[in-house]
Amino acid sequence: MNEPISVSTALGGLLTTGIALLAIFVPDLTQAAQLAIIAFGNAVILTVVVLYSRANSTPIAKPTLDQGTIVTVVTPEGQPNYQSKV
Repeated sequence: MNEPISVSTALGGLLTTGIALLAIFVPDLTQAAQLAIIAFGNAVILTVVVLYSRANSTPIAKPTLDQGTIVTVVTPEGQPNYQSKV
């Protein structure tokens, strides 16, 4: 899976819909109970989706390099590239 956020969001949406349908079609539940089940299910699914997405995606962080690493800086066309030691 190359797009964990898209996949987990889609699965979360399907599960949310499934919970809502189950809560609505159980005949013995009051409307308040249905809404409570749907709200709790949504909260659980949202938490799982966020944790799964965070664990399976690349965080945006300030890149670090070891001291002494040589870096090539690519410049626009017509200008020479240059190297620098970090």
